[in-house]
Amino acid sequence: PVYDPEHVRSFAIRGDFKRFSRTEITRFIQESGGTVDNALSVNVDFLVAGSNAPADLDQATKLGMSILSEDQLLEFLRFDARPSTSTWAFILASCKEGKRFGFAGNFTAVNESTARKAIERNGGKTSSGVSKDYVALIVGEGAENEMAEARKLGIPVIDQAQFARIVEPE
Repeated sequence: PVYDPEHVRSFAIRGDFKRFSRTEITRFIQESGGTVDNALSVNVDFLVAGSNAPADLDQATKLGMSILSEDQLLEFLRFDARPSTSTWAFILASCKEGKRFGFAGNFTAVNESTARKAIERNGGKTSSGVSKDYVALIVGEGAENEMAEARKLGIPVIDQAQFARIVEPE
């Protein structure tokens, strides 16, 4: 698909999945700035299809929407379910240079205070919201507008779930 920062992508989720629950897949999509629609319609961009969804696959094909497997969705969203040592290395290197990280949204996967302390403990600075001066934006739930703004500014977005898996304990 052609990237358009003004267009929020819509996803429908159908079938049974091996690695993640529907709730987790919904959260991945929403934390990446997309929306989840319950209906298959011309307004939906992608069908995330697990097993046992043949009727939904047929309807999505007739509607001309793109169909993604669970793994394809994760690749599309650039979401890695495993801890990312390269992301943590980037965070540590930026902290050592005294760079600033932004925080936005409601943190449920990791305590926001704990996340901020992890950055500050390693020499980085933290603020709220979005600024062109940030090296990255760490987002919780409900930060879709901030994520869109960060992407327009070219600021990397790190979701709270990924941060929770890579942050080193105090």
